[in-house]
Amino acid sequence: MFLFLKYYTDVNKFNLLVSSIPLLLNQSFAVSVLSFSSIGVAASLIIYRYYYNIQYCFYANAGLSKMKLMTRVAVINIILSTLILLIIR
Repeated sequence: MFLFLKYYTDVNKFNLLVSSIPLLLNQSFAVSVLSFSSIGVAASLIIYRYYYNIQYCFYANAGLSKMKLMTRVAVINIILSTLILLIIR
């Protein structure tokens, strides 16, 4: 579980950066939250894979495949974004 949390925080560093762009361009907060669960996830996974591809061997040795890691991150971000949107509406 600790390894997944490390992966989750590392990937979401890039996701928060990508998702903050609509907020900086004077869009609404809801657009930024939707970006966090859609475009931001895809972009952050691509960026993470480009810069830290060798670390996937570390996760594979612990029994976590790339697909399992990416799927869990996407699902958690979709759930978090849905909850945030429900709270602010």
